[in-house]
This record gives sequence, structure tokens and C-alpha cells, in this order.
Amino acid sequence: HYKVLGIDPSTPKVNLGKIWRAISLRHHPDKNLNDYTATARFQIMQHSISVLQDDEKRQAYD
Repeated sequence: HYKVLGIDPSTPKVNLGKIWRAISLRHHPDKNLNDYTATARFQIMQHSISVLQDDEKRQAYD
């Protein structure tokens, strides 16, 4: 999940919201209309951020 989002495993949870906002603005499918893989990539990123923002899921992943 860290690699998908391009972040370090030591990134604190409090920073994830700001990081996600920047990533989602850059990679949202509506911003990448000519990229047919944008939706799938964005969904993978959404899953990754949801795991890392949830303490139990992040601990299990780590």
C-alpha cells in the first residue's frame, strides 16, 4: 500500500489526509480522461489509503 501511494511506511496517520487529497486531485479519473487505466488505478489507491488510515488494518498490513 505504501508503494502504491508513494509514501514511506513511517508516514504518520495524521498526514495521510493531506497526502490523499493531493494524490486524489492528481490521479482522479475525471482529471485523466484520456487514460483508460485511471479508474482502476484510482480504485487501488482508494483501497490503499483506506487500509493505512484504519489503525487495525494498518497494523495487520504492517
